Amino acid sequence: MKALIGSGLVGVAASATVFGFRLQGGGWPAVYGEELPDVISYNTDVRPILSQNCFRCHGPDAAARKAGLRLDVPESAYAELPKHHGAYPIVPGKPRNSELLRRLAASDPDERMPPPDTHLSVSKREVALLERWVQQGARYERHWAFIPPSKSVLPRTPWDTRANNEIDRYVYGKLAQHNLVPSAEADKETLINRVAMDLTGLPPTLQEVDSFLADNDANAYEKVVERLLGSRAYAERQANIWLDVARYADSDGFTIDALGRFQYPYRDWVISAFDRNMPYDKFVTWQIAGDKLPNATPEQVLATAFARAGKKSAELGITDEEYRVEYASERTDLIGKAVLGLTVGCAKCHDHKYDEISQAEYYSLMGFFNSVDERGIADYAGWGPTLAWPSPQQSAQLAILHNEVERRFEEFKAIFAAAKASAESTAPREVGDTGELIQSLVTEAQQAYYPFENSYKASFEPLTIGKYPARIPNSPVFGVAPGQDHGGGRAAEELDAAAVKAANGNRPPEVMQKALLIGLDEQKLAYSADGVDPSAPGAINGAHVVDGPPGKGKAIMIDDTIAFANKKVGQFERTDPFTLDVWLKLRADKTYSEVPVLYNSDIRSGGYELRLDENVLSFNLRHTAPYDMIEVAMTSPLPTGQWTHVTATYDGSSSAAGVHLYVDGEKVRTEVLHDRLTRSILPNPRKGIYGWFMGLSFGRTFGAPEFNGGSIDELRVFTRALTPVEVSYLHDPSSVIGLPHETVQGQLSDALAERDVKVKIARANLREAVLAEQTEYTKVPQIDVLMDRPKERPTYLLERGSFDRRLQQVPVQALGRIFPWKSELPRNRLGLAEWLFDPQNPLTARVYVNRIWRDHFGTGIVETVEDYGTQGSNPSNPELLDYLATELVRSGWDIKHIHRLIVMSATYRQSSVMTAETSKKDPRNVYLARGPRYRLSAEAIRDNALAASGLLVDRVGGDSVFPYQPGGLWFMTGAANQVYPDRSLIPADELHRRSMYTFIKRNSPPPAMSVFDLADRNVSSVSRSLSNTPLQALVLLNDPQFVEAYRKLAERGIRSSSDGDQQIVTVFRLVTRRHPSNQELETLRKYRASQVEGLSASPQDAAAILSVGNPASDLGANPATLAAMTLVTAAIMNTPDAYSLR
Repeated sequence: MKALIGSGLVGVAASATVFGFRLQGGGWPAVYGEELPDVISYNTDVRPILSQNCFRCHGPDAAARKAGLRLDVPESAYAELPKHHGAYPIVPGKPRNSELLRRLAASDPDERMPPPDTHLSVSKREVALLERWVQQGARYERHWAFIPPSKSVLPRTPWDTRANNEIDRYVYGKLAQHNLVPSAEADKETLINRVAMDLTGLPPTLQEVDSFLADNDANAYEKVVERLLGSRAYAERQANIWLDVARYADSDGFTIDALGRFQYPYRDWVISAFDRNMPYDKFVTWQIAGDKLPNATPEQVLATAFARAGKKSAELGITDEEYRVEYASERTDLIGKAVLGLTVGCAKCHDHKYDEISQAEYYSLMGFFNSVDERGIADYAGWGPTLAWPSPQQSAQLAILHNEVERRFEEFKAIFAAAKASAESTAPREVGDTGELIQSLVTEAQQAYYPFENSYKASFEPLTIGKYPARIPNSPVFGVAPGQDHGGGRAAEELDAAAVKAANGNRPPEVMQKALLIGLDEQKLAYSADGVDPSAPGAINGAHVVDGPPGKGKAIMIDDTIAFANKKVGQFERTDPFTLDVWLKLRADKTYSEVPVLYNSDIRSGGYELRLDENVLSFNLRHTAPYDMIEVAMTSPLPTGQWTHVTATYDGSSSAAGVHLYVDGEKVRTEVLHDRLTRSILPNPRKGIYGWFMGLSFGRTFGAPEFNGGSIDELRVFTRALTPVEVSYLHDPSSVIGLPHETVQGQLSDALAERDVKVKIARANLREAVLAEQTEYTKVPQIDVLMDRPKERPTYLLERGSFDRRLQQVPVQALGRIFPWKSELPRNRLGLAEWLFDPQNPLTARVYVNRIWRDHFGTGIVETVEDYGTQGSNPSNPELLDYLATELVRSGWDIKHIHRLIVMSATYRQSSVMTAETSKKDPRNVYLARGPRYRLSAEAIRDNALAASGLLVDRVGGDSVFPYQPGGLWFMTGAANQVYPDRSLIPADELHRRSMYTFIKRNSPPPAMSVFDLADRNVSSVSRSLSNTPLQALVLLNDPQFVEAYRKLAERGIRSSSDGDQQIVTVFRLVTRRHPSNQELETLRKYRASQVEGLSASPQDAAAILSVGNPASDLGANPATLAAMTLVTAAIMNTPDAYSLR
């Protein structure tokens, strides 16, 4: 928008009117037939106009602000315009002197605001509102949503005696203001259908309907409500709504969209939480900070899967830090949308253009999630914190195995202590010279030694891929297993087998050929001799020979170099003690950042690694980084431009305390970065397009920067953790000359004890027990949860939101301008939860009760349920919204209490029939002169059909299932070939589970439900659209799931009675939960007769109808009769009463 400055005198003093409205004298005119309010409210009347037309250029965003003018705060709006003496945007009480009004009324396009190129305009009525507001003093108000809610005085209306609770009083007050009258209560069939579908997402049974109709107790409806609120179906319904918010899905999203997500325990926890009526404050607190609670239980940690249920990328070509920051940012937006109802993401790249959220505040809020101990590149095996979720059988077996580990550990300690005592007493007599003793022990433990002095050419046959399949271009694409990589159980195993077998016959032709391992070049490749075992040389591709450390001969400089030891060298499990010893020379001209120097892993697999970050050396052992690993780092960087002797020792304890780093023979101070290692560190020797596993390596590796310009020499590997004196000896043998045995004896006694045969046997037995426990533990599925890294990660404001453009560091805290951040709160996610659920927080309670209201009435009191900022809607009944918000807090955040209040209200129980008056005055039912009526959700429509037909399997929880879907549904929807399971492979009961248990693949969601506006689970959704399209009718008429349900429902109708009309009535009631009218019954009777006649003459058509779905009919009815009744059922199911809440 152009700057709001004048080009001449301010005044409209020369004119007494603007847009033809007089600015003084008399009453305020009607504009377009609508009277202006007597008192103009900034929040209700003015702010929406300014926010829509002015704030983009004259609002909170300083970077986008024009002419130095802010119209969202009075201090700027009342102040003199910079560089324009005597010009004021707004002069309270003086519209003629207000530049804002002059510019809105200007006829010159260069003067008019908003400028023509914005394609915005201010209507005559809006200008009149602004004129009157200025005339009345131009009083600003804080945005309504940022003022804590408070309960207002109940209005009095002629209908107060009809009110069941406070909700009705507030609604009646609004009806009276708009000259509307509340509707009568709906009939009992409508009521029980409405409340059952609303609270549970499932229809009432005919027995439940008839029982309610026969119950003349004044509390009959209340009893129905209490039964429904106490049902597991209620918990499933509420959980399914929350799963939209949690962006719950069974695949990863992004390009690969892998299927290996283990998620369902979180979904089942959500169901359990609603079933127990967990208070909303606790429900959310556990999900964002359950791991931070004192003595957190597994259930509390499981709840944090909410925050990590979003998309993750396993694509190796991405930048790890970029995606890690993206995950933290996504969770920040999640809190904004799910809990605060704000578009906080609009402040990621700049100050929010409309709301009181600066860019710095956005990153302060992101700081709560910035220290989550995860990576950006997600491995299928894990990408950060996980929680083991064993079955009861696995738990029992693990307990047995762990007890055996404990027993063998105690046994080992006793045997080792005895051997050590013996060694301490005999060592001085065994070897007379300290140096000789150390040398003998070091030599015994040395597994490999690469001095890089002798390189040679020989047959490279051991370094080739023996049978490499070369696919012929343009060959057919072949399928693979359904549910590929799915960690949920049968989808990845039993269901896969048949599909793989079937696909094998379609494999493209292959040419078998030999090739060197990827990245190797025969011209640049040479072997490097092992000083311990000449038959096990290493290999170097692209060696650059330089001078090594003094007296050490030659060394290797890294420059597009690939080097690796023999594969039998350095392959250690987490139970194995070992030592790495090497000389390094860091380049002097550029710092190394996140560079692996020596590694026995790749970017995605387990293993161990010496690495440099800002030239600081660290050593890690990992199953999956960064969570299931141990890592220690030096506290200062290594020197550059000179040779440095580096040693890393590990004692096999799976603890960071068992790792030590040495520089030039001296133990250095370290800090622990990670200290949790529970599973195998053996690397996955995977083969793929990005390279083959080569063993203990240095130089170039896929997905990580190279130790380019650095040099390496004298690489040694030892099969135990060397002692400090041994490390000192390796650096300089003269360092131990003259040392008495007593000085070194205590250190060497451990090494001497290891020679004892009993110790070797006891260690082997212990290792066997640990690995047995580890093997069983590795089978336990792991669910992604929240846990922070041991050391807090600093958070920075990022220029334009770019991960690699850090500006100033920001404190971790919530949005202080929305609601003050108390200094005593902990600056972690638990502190964030306390801030969110402070009773005075103006947003949290409002946002949630509004969503509950939306779920019952189809529209929220605030229509924009995702945005309570200045661009969002004003509440249609602010007093009602504030009452519900304060009542939620007063009740202890009791969710069922709010549902009960709403469905027990007379407002909810009104008839939904629209009269001529309500159609004219309130066609969208904003003021609620009638009951709710709207189309059901995708899940409710399908579940209604299954329930009415008797097919619905009433089982709560468990892994996701695979109902009917079109063939080829998943083709080309991910980087890997993924095939949806064939229905013949799926147990019949899994075809008919509630829709909330359907497997959701983010890039290819179930199309039949997507047609009915299933939420996009790539993002958090707090509201679904409600569309009406021809595709929906086609789904209801032709989808196998529905056609099968119609057939089974027809069978139920035929079984119910020998009378044809009664059969139709039964089907009609099962579908709609009401009796058909005489006209409806007559229409359906004629339709069935015509279909019986046509299908009797065309038996193949009847057979085609009855062949859809599983299981086949066992009724024994005439095929034409059953097929005709199936079509009658389809017709009823396609009526609004079947797929709408009424």
